[in-house]
Formats: sequence, C-alpha cells, structure tokens
Amino acid sequence: MPPWECECGKSLDQAFFPDRAMKWCTALHAEERAIINAGSRDLSTSVLYTTTFPCMLCAEKIIHASIPRVIYVDAYPDTVARLLLLEASIQVERFEGVRSRNFERYFAETRPAMEIDGLRQLKEAASLP
Repeated sequence: MPPWECECGKSLDQAFFPDRAMKWCTALHAEERAIINAGSRDLSTSVLYTTTFPCMLCAEKIIHASIPRVIYVDAYPDTVARLLLLEASIQVERFEGVRSRNFERYFAETRPAMEIDGLRQLKEAASLP
C-alpha cells in the first residue's frame, strides 16, 4: 500500500492518477504505430505528424527514435511530455491551417490549459524536485 492518505481517509493512489493511468493503457497510440512501422529505418530527419499532442509515453518513444520534429493539431495537457520533448530539443509545433483555425473558433474556451498557459506550467514542472 502507498504510504499516503488524504485527511478524509481516502487513498490518494485510488483518488488521483497523475499519469492518467497511462501505465495501464493497453492501446497502441498512433505515434507508437508510426515508429513501429518504420522498423529499423533512420528517423533522425523525419517529421511526425499527429492529431493530438503526444502523451508522455509517446514522447519517450519519439525521443528514443531520434525524431527531431513533431507537428500536432489538438492540444493534450501533458506538461511532462512537453518538458521531455523540450529537454531533448525536439521541435514541437502546432499545425496552423484551416482545421486548426476552426478548432480555435469553436473550442477556444474549452481547450486544455496547456495551450493557454503552457509556459507557466512548464516552468512550474521544471522547478519540481
């Protein structure tokens, strides 16, 4: 059993999943599929295009595959993934096009906090012990 509990007596391990339970994910993400399908090819000059900002698990695979650039459309609030990619000097950019502009017009109020104040979150995450 983890050694932490909430003041109310609930186990924080059951109430809060900081990794969004990714360690239990059995799905194969699109980024993983692309890297697997590349086989043993050199990806050091490749660009990975993805619909959603990579999660932490995919960010690790992108780094190990030496993919230097990632272009995504929709945000995903994973500051750990963003920090990993930043530290590995992976160029990450949001696709700006018709779809992206329409996404902004319709969903700007509800988009993840990472896009609203991602730099602040990165700085806070970097200062954690």
